[in-house]
Amino acid sequence: MTQPIIGVVCCARMIDNDSDLHHIVFRSYIDYIKNDLKAIPILIPAIITRNDDDLARKILNSVDGIFLPGSPSNVSLRRVISDRPFSFDSVNTVGSKDLNRDMTVMKILEHAYHLDKPVLGVCRGLQEINIFFGGDLYPELHCITGKIDHRSDKSKPLESRYDVSHRVSIEDNSLMGELINKTAINRSELFVNSLHSQGISKLGRDLLVECRASDNTIEAIRHAEASFIYGVQWHTEWLKSPLDKVIADAFIMECSKNA
Repeated sequence: MTQPIIGVVCCARMIDNDSDLHHIVFRSYIDYIKNDLKAIPILIPAIITRNDDDLARKILNSVDGIFLPGSPSNVSLRRVISDRPFSFDSVNTVGSKDLNRDMTVMKILEHAYHLDKPVLGVCRGLQEINIFFGGDLYPELHCITGKIDHRSDKSKPLESRYDVSHRVSIEDNSLMGELINKTAINRSELFVNSLHSQGISKLGRDLLVECRASDNTIEAIRHAEASFIYGVQWHTEWLKSPLDKVIADAFIMECSKNA
């Protein structure tokens, strides 16, 4: 079988005050694609603007799938409901911004949707999918009454921050439920990690909820009509939960159809 090529969208940020802007992505995402998905990762720099349709199409035509990784920055674009097909406004957000990545991902999602290319979004990636389809986010989920604190414990060693944290419950008629039912996994004992501060407050158009946390926070979504546009709020690339393997297999299977 030909190895699929998966485009990974980079963040654009400074490493230190004396550096130039870097286009970067955490090593764990690249290792996940190379070692766990057995695919070829290709980095997509955060350079696409709202008018770069030709560039976006050429990038999408050169890959078999798109991976939207997590990031320390928060999404600071919101979709404007208007007659314009591609219209976003910048909003104030808690924490750091990365408008270069925001705009790049919105344009990538626009063309991935029209070309029906598989997309998997992790953490920030889920939030970007939700924003592209017109949804909204809580800026600080832990400040909302009734919500648990979904942030990681920064006092722990790096790898320990990605340990499983809380249970999720699968929605009826979900793709996740369909995939789980084909395995020996006990769907009542599904745990995921948690390292995010933003969370979905309003679900985007044509998006379906796949699973939720105990506080009703949306933990996974998919597009109702696309072959595979999927987002998870946790970091599935660490493969510490049986659910992570199920999602990885589903994503790579879709990418392989294009290889």
